[in-house]
Amino acid sequence: MKTLIATAAGSILLLIAVLVFAIWATMTDARQWAAFSTARQCKVTAHVRGDVFNTITPGPNGQVTIGVAVTPDKTGYTCDDGVTYFR
Repeated sequence: MKTLIATAAGSILLLIAVLVFAIWATMTDARQWAAFSTARQCKVTAHVRGDVFNTITPGPNGQVTIGVAVTPDKTGYTCDDGVTYFR
């Protein structure tokens, strides 16, 4: 019973660590993009809507797997270097 509790506690701590890292990485990326886009005077010039689509995959035993995939919206920023960056 103690092993089960220790395993559950370890799993919870790992999950918390992964979430904290994901939040930190997202915040760092946002700060870097803000500095980059300000320095290069980027302006919004495009927008691409995301999409939801179905996937069908045959398995090795003749089974079929049906799934749903999602692509996020993207915004295009054209900067003074002439490059359009999509985020």
